[in-house]
Amino acid sequence: MTSIKKACSNLDTKTIDKIFAAAIKYNALQSRDIHPEGKIDNAGRFYLYNKCECCAGIRSPSRSHPWSQMVHGRTAIHVAHEIGLVDHERVVKYVAKLFGKNKHTEAYKLFMYDLVYRGKAFTSDLGV
Repeated sequence: MTSIKKACSNLDTKTIDKIFAAAIKYNALQSRDIHPEGKIDNAGRFYLYNKCECCAGIRSPSRSHPWSQMVHGRTAIHVAHEIGLVDHERVVKYVAKLFGKNKHTEAYKLFMYDLVYRGKAFTSDLGV
């Protein structure tokens, strides 16, 4: 097991701030407080405005699957790519999960200080 503080020791504050911003946006998208930026055509199909490299495998909207890009736009992977955290997709999802269970200040304490995260994905995303 690796402590959060040790796992984050190689990240600068700018990256950590981006992770928190992405986690907040991801939670807002998941709770439908905000929606991905895009447009809906006359047939009711949704198209994302900002397409990233993660969007390459997503099907184009059709009459039978009009919301395929909307669903993808709500994922942690897409939010991380939008904000520029390509290497920290799982970290964004982990921090968003902390935000969902705790207040933001408490999640910050959990993330930055001495609590232990049990899992390989988090530390591998941070390059530890």
